[in-house]
Amino acid sequence: MWIRPAQDKDMKTIGELEKVCLPAGDVWSEVLISNMFSNSYDKIFVIEEEGAVRGYINIRDIGGDVDLMSICVSPEYQRRGYAGLLMERVLALPYKQMILEVRESNGPAISLYEKFGFEKYARRSEYYTNPVEDAIIMIKKPEQT
Repeated sequence: MWIRPAQDKDMKTIGELEKVCLPAGDVWSEVLISNMFSNSYDKIFVIEEEGAVRGYINIRDIGGDVDLMSICVSPEYQRRGYAGLLMERVLALPYKQMILEVRESNGPAISLYEKFGFEKYARRSEYYTNPVEDAIIMIKKPEQT
């Protein structure tokens, strides 16, 4: 198993992962996924095992202010530490702060983020649709050395 930068050939697999990992209202369209690959702000990493992509993470870095846009691990590979490995990869990059939004009902994701030092910062009312749900905004600053 290894983590590598995503390549154009991974676009279709990332789209498939979105569909099996996320509620229908949160799945990115092919156009949004293509845009993620074509702009200079997004960094995408995949975790690959036995020649197949098992998960991915996407961050958007604008001058060191980083948004964790998406993280997905194929359901049959969840709870094996893959999401943690992807988080470690992006947290090793330089950043001033990293911010994310997560559904308030997504306890496993919130636990993962808290494990990596993210703190609950604010709430966005009715941020998600299908189903409608609030988002918890979480933030992480780099460790002080």
